[in-house]
Amino acid sequence: MGLSLLQRALQHQPPEVVARALGNRQTWPWEATRRPEQELPPGDWTFWLALAGRGWGKTRTGAEAFRQWFADGFTSFAAAGRTGDDVRKVMVEGESGLLATFHQAGVRAVHKPGLRTVFLGEGKRAKVELYSAHRPDAFRGPQFQKAWADEFAAWKYVDAAWMNLQMGLRRGPRPQAVVTTTPRPIPVLRALIDRAKKAEVKISRGTTYENRANLAPEFYSRIITAYEGTRLGRQELDAEMLDDTPGALWRREQLEQLRWRTGLPAMLRRAVAIDPAVSTRTGSAETGIIGGAVGLCDCKGADKIEKHIFVLEDATGKRLDPTLPVHLTPRQWAKAGISLYRKLAADRVVGEGNNGGELVEENLRVEDPTVPFSLVWASEGKRTRAEPIAALYEQGKVHHVGMFAELEDQMCTWAALTSGERSPDRLDALVWLCAEFLPMLQGPATAKFKFLGGDKRRI
Repeated sequence: MGLSLLQRALQHQPPEVVARALGNRQTWPWEATRRPEQELPPGDWTFWLALAGRGWGKTRTGAEAFRQWFADGFTSFAAAGRTGDDVRKVMVEGESGLLATFHQAGVRAVHKPGLRTVFLGEGKRAKVELYSAHRPDAFRGPQFQKAWADEFAAWKYVDAAWMNLQMGLRRGPRPQAVVTTTPRPIPVLRALIDRAKKAEVKISRGTTYENRANLAPEFYSRIITAYEGTRLGRQELDAEMLDDTPGALWRREQLEQLRWRTGLPAMLRRAVAIDPAVSTRTGSAETGIIGGAVGLCDCKGADKIEKHIFVLEDATGKRLDPTLPVHLTPRQWAKAGISLYRKLAADRVVGEGNNGGELVEENLRVEDPTVPFSLVWASEGKRTRAEPIAALYEQGKVHHVGMFAELEDQMCTWAALTSGERSPDRLDALVWLCAEFLPMLQGPATAKFKFLGGDKRRI
């Protein structure tokens, strides 16, 4: 692990001097506090991958790359994140985002949300165009000199968004992009890493522990409590590229083969499943909220149309207010569940009754008294409940519409719940969702079903 200039200067100083200096670290220039792995690499490269654990300083690294490029005279930039909210709250307005980074360096930076643009310098002489990977077609057309892709390995439509982003990286003599992400073993990231052998890709690696001096104690304890001692901790803290867990019910290769990348077929039913958490304490499981549908699928051939399940959204832990704690209270997850129910125009919400019983339904009805609701009870162990759903994947009858990074991490790293492992909250909600749809899959695709909106027709 490399040390910053500030860390090296403080190595042999008394504790009170170190504490005073680190307490004022926001006043120190980036050149003094950055570690060697966070510096723009030398040489003629196209992509720089900063593969690091949570809290390593990936956001500041990406923002500072833009600041250095701006100082070098570049004027056309693109910044892309997982969602529009992530781009605004983290990449632009966050503590380590573009506005804070440029302002600290004495450079004017103005965010125009309506234009999805940040203007840099006096007279708006440079601009950063903002993109959400949830809308990959928005990347088409524009062109720019430099780009920053944040949490790239968690983008839902990573293949299409990354391809379109690269297409726009075509202005000037030396187009370049920095990619800041916690690594996940997805094909597009593996392909980028392989290109490092040809020197067009540079790679920097780092762990959460390297940046502990710059992390708030509450943040550090929360992340460590959640992940340390687990396989996912090796990914989220140590930035290892995890492969499947031996004995896991799902394989990443299988999910890739089943991933749905084209337009959706006709949908027969849509539903939202909720697996409520028993606590909002630090380190507890989140409330799993997964939305999906049953649709008519011809992926096995036009002459063999079947009813398949399509996983559409993962709203687990989604906060409608970014100032709220990470773990949702019952009222907050009820709001998030109803929000997804309305977004998908679903016809039912399914909730587990073991944790909270009838309180699940009561929480939902506070938000929407008319929501159709089914309460389900877990009478078997988690693995026993999950095995029939895993069998549906083996039969090619469940498709993920885009990528769901955290959900798929749980699916492919959980074999059986063991001491020290987090409860698979997203996975539990997925199991309840698929179980709700299971009876529909067992009849022929010519059966009569009620469509959303009350329209009945024969398929």
